[in-house]
Amino acid sequence: MAASGLDCLVIPYNTGDRDSNQTDVRYLTGISGHCTGAAAGFPIDEEPIALVRDPQLLEWWKRAKNWVRETRARQGLWSDSLVQAIRDVGHAGGKIGVIGLQDVRRNPG
Repeated sequence: MAASGLDCLVIPYNTGDRDSNQTDVRYLTGISGHCTGAAAGFPIDEEPIALVRDPQLLEWWKRAKNWVRETRARQGLWSDSLVQAIRDVGHAGGKIGVIGLQDVRRNPG
């Protein structure tokens, strides 16, 4: 991130919704698998924020993969939740990289 001048990475939820399509967020947070949709904001100088699709699994993921201290349930659209996470870590005006946009099919939102 530093070499590219990035302040933060966004790892969006992959709408393929299969465990094998969630590899980026799983690699960086440990969260995914068991058909859990996940995304993350990963700042260079702050703790990452992980997002999970299903609120009923939030407490389970907090216990199972607790190295990401801030794990939240998605609120509304994925994009809204990711924007809020980036704002919460103070990088709303920063240079943000988005992982996995090339050659990946996604649904809006």
